[in-house]
Amino acid sequence: MVTVSVIIPSFQCAGLIGRALESLNAQTRPVDEIIVVDDGSSDNTGEMVPASVRYLRHEVNRGVSAARNTGAREATGDYVMFLDADDTLVPDAIAKLLAATEAAGAVWCYSDVCRVEPDGEIIPVPCGSHGPDPLADILEDDFIMSGAFFRRAEFLEVGMYDENLKAREDWDIDIRMIEAGKRFAYVSEPIYRYHRRMDSITNAPGLTTLVATLRVFDKHHRRLAPHHRRFAFAYGAALWRLGASYWERRDVLPALRYSAESIVRQRSFRNLTRVLTR
Repeated sequence: MVTVSVIIPSFQCAGLIGRALESLNAQTRPVDEIIVVDDGSSDNTGEMVPASVRYLRHEVNRGVSAARNTGAREATGDYVMFLDADDTLVPDAIAKLLAATEAAGAVWCYSDVCRVEPDGEIIPVPCGSHGPDPLADILEDDFIMSGAFFRRAEFLEVGMYDENLKAREDWDIDIRMIEAGKRFAYVSEPIYRYHRRMDSITNAPGLTTLVATLRVFDKHHRRLAPHHRRFAFAYGAALWRLGASYWERRDVLPALRYSAESIVRQRSFRNLTRVLTR
């Protein structure tokens, strides 16, 4: 029988981690191992973790990627899943992820999510679709929104999360898994609950996220774009989104730079008109 380890990276989440642990204890398919990796918190996270849960600690804050990797290296399960300390899973999440992965002969799986607003409103957020070329699609935009469920050996083989990325680490590993030909499955139900916090990095794409996006471009898009027209087009579309983020910040110079590079790569006269009329 296969085993499943769930890894919870935590930084300053002593008041929230109990909710995440409760959602794991309520799984219809029991989790075989739960590992909390305290990423140098100064709060009392350690006191909130029960004795039945493995507790690991970084003495200094190293970032979410490093915390996830520490947990993956220490895990004993055949599969690993990553659950942020401020998020939760619906009760049958593990059962559905495992069943979908095994049925498809896949080595990783993702699902739709639902966003839980601060006032308690629950909003389903389906993942984007992909066509016959998922590598081009993932380069254009990360259609995978939930914390993925991996066969541990395959996750370790691709090099785990990139600890140099302070954001967009999920997009980076999604690209690497697909490029490596790792077969994936998809659960089209919102089984991962992302609890929206006003102070989270994901909630407000600031400079940290924008800089990380550029690093993903340098790592993957620039390398792959010359090899296929579809990859070059995907790079152009991703650049357009980046430019739009800078327009939202009213940061005109980088907005113009990335919008212009997108137009050149996609040869999009429509987008040229949109820039000229701003």
